[in-house]
Amino acid sequence: MFSLDGKMMKTNIIINNLHQPNSIAIDPIAEYLFISDQGDWNRVSAKIFRCLMDGTRCTSLIDQKLEQPSDLTVDYIKQRVYWVDRSYDHVESCDYHGSRR
Repeated sequence: MFSLDGKMMKTNIIINNLHQPNSIAIDPIAEYLFISDQGDWNRVSAKIFRCLMDGTRCTSLIDQKLEQPSDLTVDYIKQRVYWVDRSYDHVESCDYHGSRR
């Protein structure tokens, strides 16, 4: 990413409580960052998170009936997050608040 003066800009985003993050999607209009985490085998369940783009205000959107979430994508118009769950072999979605799954 480059700033207006042409210099390279970089930001490290560290989000606590991530165990095996494997996919990321961004809605630059709503300024949200979505992350899927496969958890830590049987000790920590898989989750899908929503954060602000700087990694703050992280909220768990989905944490049940989820095994191996991956391949996140965002529908900016409908404000929905889509993902593949490889364990259940299907595609699911929810709104930006984790509802209407």
